[in-house]
This record gives sequence, structure tokens and C-alpha cells, in this order.
Amino acid sequence: METKQWKKLKKIFSEALLLKDDERKEYIIRAADGDKTIIKEAETLLEAYETASLLDQPFEEIKKSALGEFDTDRKNGKQIGPYKIIDSVGHGGMGSVYLAERADGNFNQRVALKLLRTGLHSNEQVQRFIYERQILASLNHENIARLFDGGVTDEGQPWFVMEYVEGKPINEYCDEHKLSLDDRLELFLDVCKAVQYAHQKLIVHRDIKPTNITVKKNGTIKLLDFGIAKALNSDDYIQNDILLTQTGLLPLTPAYASPEQIRGETVSTVSDVYQLGVVLYELLTGYQPYDVSGKTPSEIEQVICEDHPTRPSSIISKMESSASVNDKIIQGRIRLRRLTSGKQKRKLRGDLDTVILMALRKEPDRRYNSAEQFAKDIKNYLADRPVSAYSDSWGYRSKKFISRHKAGVSVAAAVLLMLILYTSTVTWHSQQTREALHYANEEAAKSEQLIHFMMGMFEANDPAEAMGDTVTARVLLERGIEQAETLDNQPEIQAQMFSVVGKVYYQLGEYERAYPLLRQSMDIKNDMGQPDEIEQADSYYLLGAAMHHKGNYRESDYYFEKALDIFNSFSDHKSVQFANSLYRTANIRGVRRDFEAAFSMHKQALYMRLNLLGESHPDVGNSYKSVGNTFHQSGDPAKAIKYFRKAADICQQSYPNLICLFLLDYPSLTLTLRQFVLSL
Repeated sequence: METKQWKKLKKIFSEALLLKDDERKEYIIRAADGDKTIIKEAETLLEAYETASLLDQPFEEIKKSALGEFDTDRKNGKQIGPYKIIDSVGHGGMGSVYLAERADGNFNQRVALKLLRTGLHSNEQVQRFIYERQILASLNHENIARLFDGGVTDEGQPWFVMEYVEGKPINEYCDEHKLSLDDRLELFLDVCKAVQYAHQKLIVHRDIKPTNITVKKNGTIKLLDFGIAKALNSDDYIQNDILLTQTGLLPLTPAYASPEQIRGETVSTVSDVYQLGVVLYELLTGYQPYDVSGKTPSEIEQVICEDHPTRPSSIISKMESSASVNDKIIQGRIRLRRLTSGKQKRKLRGDLDTVILMALRKEPDRRYNSAEQFAKDIKNYLADRPVSAYSDSWGYRSKKFISRHKAGVSVAAAVLLMLILYTSTVTWHSQQTREALHYANEEAAKSEQLIHFMMGMFEANDPAEAMGDTVTARVLLERGIEQAETLDNQPEIQAQMFSVVGKVYYQLGEYERAYPLLRQSMDIKNDMGQPDEIEQADSYYLLGAAMHHKGNYRESDYYFEKALDIFNSFSDHKSVQFANSLYRTANIRGVRRDFEAAFSMHKQALYMRLNLLGESHPDVGNSYKSVGNTFHQSGDPAKAIKYFRKAADICQQSYPNLICLFLLDYPSLTLTLRQFVLSL
């Protein structure tokens, strides 16, 4: 091929690689201008590019495949120590595992025998193998495969014997038995227990993945393969581990490796927490948080260390949008969890999203600090208690942005700071003085007016008229209204007075009198401009409650919604009025059959009331009952009964001489009767 043709071919081939598969051929024909030689060569190059060859594999894979046949079948029937090899189980980078049985006649026992592979191995590999054996000897836990024996063959090959675990990887076991999300979480808690035990023994596993977590037929978890584990309690072990890592003999599984493992940084127990997070993500969704298949080492490092994982509740939608709606694989993974696509997303959304993503944080110090803490949040979720994990905040993301653009942000910040300092220096003193004086005068005027108001309520127009009479609360309130109506030129004081009297009437149950006063107070404050938003939300709640008691539900619903909109804009605010607004609005959502929103609001109201009012308050009982109703409406009677019982206990404590009338509520009555019949 001529030089000119070759340059043209290289250009066409390079540009074709940037196109989709179905666009490449058409582009080559068009770009070649009818040159059949270039068309043929370009198509040949593309075909070669798409075909994997031996040289495309990592060196470790080439080495394993080259040596794989060397010691796979030749060991069957061979005796090592008191054990006879029966069959091959599997092969790793350094060792092979065989099914063996006791052959000395003392007793019958089937075991897993691990033998360092023959052929090419170094002194460091031998040390690593012995290192794994020593680590296993220090572990004695029901969920970790136990070490029984060990030694060296006549040929100088180290070996050890451990418990033979017959079962399936945890993800295959869960799918085969079609375990629900909650059942998968319960099973995963046993994995956390095993990992926490190893951490207490100062052992970091470093290769936690589904194939190293076997579930026996009886449902017992066994954590396997401590081949690249690291001991933290021995200087000798640490030196040995550093040596092995430096020589490149320490393998890892990229899809499950933590960012610090990928970068070759110091690994600690929270690296195992990250890997537990990856396993749980896959266990609950059927997908891994990162797709590293077919990527180069540098691409893998970028994905694991820089890209943010898709939220577990969103991964289903993401996969559905990238494939056919009827994709059998996606639908099959959803059905294996005994859920529809929509229900799976709702179950994962919220607490589970937050818990899993906290375990997957890029920075080790921002993850759960132990497997035990990770497990505790899962237990909190299963028990419908608040979790300790928290979502990435705006402040944190801003901090990350600044760290990526230090130079530009520094210049902008310096300029902005100079402007602020200049402006502040000129105006601060005079402004502070004016504001302080104005505020003091305002507060003094308010106090004086309120004192006059209170005095006026108790003063009769004619002293002789009041002599000997008993002044009732109603008379005092009417006097208060008369006093307030004279303050048109002082709207702030007037609004406060109307509010006080309106609240008193509300507490007395006179909602017809309370509503216009509360409404008048709020209108005055709104006309004045920039009202206190929390105070405004409280007023909306009281107006809604007054309308509700009057039977005007449409208008009361409007006020509850307005109150809730304001309360929700203050992330740290908690109050009885906020909790009551949530409770009332959740009831509205339930009537409209928006059960998901109703459930979320009722739970939020329950936690807020528990925090503010305590466990035994009647309002807390009402919230327990409402959460139970939402569980009933969503088809979960077992959880519904649990909340109804808590509500009944509080009702009995609050009103020991009364029948708890809330049990006459249709859903709770139905479930209670059903449970009674089943218990007979």
C-alpha cells in the first residue's frame, strides 16, 4: 500500500472507532471514495480490533491458563499428609483447592485441601501461602471456614486443610431461593458479623465478594479465602505484606476493590466495609455499582476513585432505559426479589440508598467506621428506626468542587473578600448603632402596648358596674378584642393581640370565634411584609385545625398544605405544629390513595412526636395507628399489627377506664380480628 493510501486508511480507521457499530461500515464506504483496497483493509482492522486475543489478557490470567492444566487432574487419588485428594474444586493465582477425605482410618471427614501450585512460584508466594494459613489458625467463628491441619509435602509444597463448605455463593443462593429484600438483609447481617470478628482479631480480608461468601443448604454463612488478608497486629506480618505488595503478587478483584486498594494506598478495616457495601448493592439490585468490564487499569482507577455510583433505587430505571422494556434479564432479576419494578425502587429509596452509599464513600474516614456500625444501621432499617447514615450534603459537594478548582476559586475568593472587607469597614459601625437603637425602641413600644392591653382587659368601663360581679374569661376576651380593634395605627401590636385572643378561643374549643381572629392576625402580618415564616406556618396550622373542627375539610386541607410547605423549607426545625401538620397532611394523602407519600409523612410525624412528646403521649399513639394503617393499605399486615399494638398500649395507658375507640377504625379492626382468629 502506498504511503498516501496508508495515511488515509489510518485516518478512516481512527475515526470509525469513534462511531457506533452500525454506523462504521457506512462511514468507511463513504470516506474511502470507492477505494476498495482501503475499504477491505479498514474492515479487516475493525474486525481484528473487536476480536480478543491472548495478548489482550492480563499477565496473571495468561499465567493461570498456561499453568492451569499442569496440576489440575494429576492430583486425584494422591495422598497429602493423612488426606487423600478426591477431586479438584478450584484454582487461584497461587494455590489450588481440592476436595479431600481423611485417609488414615482414624475417622471419616471431608475437607478442603489447599495446595500451593507447582511450577513457577517464588519465595514470596510461599510466604504468602503460609501467611494465609497462620491467619486462618487465629480465627474461630461459626461464619468463617475453620482451619484443621497443615504441613509441607515431600516436594516442598506447603498445604493446609480447612472446613469443606458445600453451598453456593451468597448472590446465587438468594436468587435460587427468591429471597425478599428483607431476607437478603438478614442474611447479610451474618456476613457483617464474620467480618467484624475478623476485624476484632486485627485481620483485614481485602477480597470480600460473593464468590468468597458461601451459603450452606441450611442457610449458614461461611466467609472464605483469606488469601490476600492482612494482619494488623504483627510487625513481621506487616513487613511481609508490604514486600508482597511491592512485588506485584497481591491480587485484587477490581469490581469489589476499594479506591485505596486501587491506588495502592494503606488498607484498613474500612476497606472491607467498602467491599461489604459493593456486595450488598449487588445483592439487593442484581447489579454492581460500577461496570469495569473491558476497561484498562487507568480507566478502572478513574471509575472506582472518581465516579459516583448510581443510587440503588435508580439503577433499575437506568438499566430499563438502556435496554428493551421487556428485557427478560432485568425483569428476571426483579422477580427474584419477589417485587415489581416499582416496589423494588420504593423499598430501596431513602434509608437503604443512604446506608449503602455511605459504605461506598470514596474517602475511608467518611464510611461506616466498622462492619458492626454498618450492620447496626441495617438493623435500624429492618426495625423501622432512623438510620445514622446521612446523605452527601451541598456543603460537602461544594468542598469537592473547590478542591478541583483551587486556583480559580482562590482568585475569586480573594477579590470577593476585599470587596466585603471594604464595604463592611465603611458601613458596619453606623449600621449597627442604628439597628440596635431602632430595635430597642421597637421592643420598648411593644412591651408598653402589651402591658396596656393586658391591663385594659381587666378594667371595666364603669367601676361601679363591675363592683361585686365575677369577671368571666369570655368577658375578658371580648374586652381584649375591643382593645385590639383600637390599634389600627399600630398593626404589629394589633396582630399580636388578635393572635393571643384567637389562640385562647381555639383552646376553649370555640372555633367559630377563633378562626376570624387568627385569620385577621395573619392578614395584618402579611400586609406588613416579610412576616416571620415559622410563626406564619404556625398560624396556617391553627387556621387549618379550626376549619377541620368546623367540618370545612377542603379549606382545612389547604391551610395544612401551606403550613407544611413552610415547615419543610427549614431542615432543622422541629415543633408540635410541624408534626401535627405532617400528620394531618398525611391523612389527606391517604384519602387520595397516595400511600407512599402518606407513609413517609406519617413516619416523619411519628419520629418528631416521639422526640418532642415522649413515648406515652396520645398523639404518638395516633401516629403509630396511622403508620399501621399505611402498612395495611400497602399489603404488609405483619408490620401493621406491630404498630397497632403500640398504639393500643399507649391508648390503654392514657385512658385506662375507656375502650380504645381507634380499634373501631376499619383497617385496624380487620387486622386485629384476623390475628385473633389465627391465634385460636
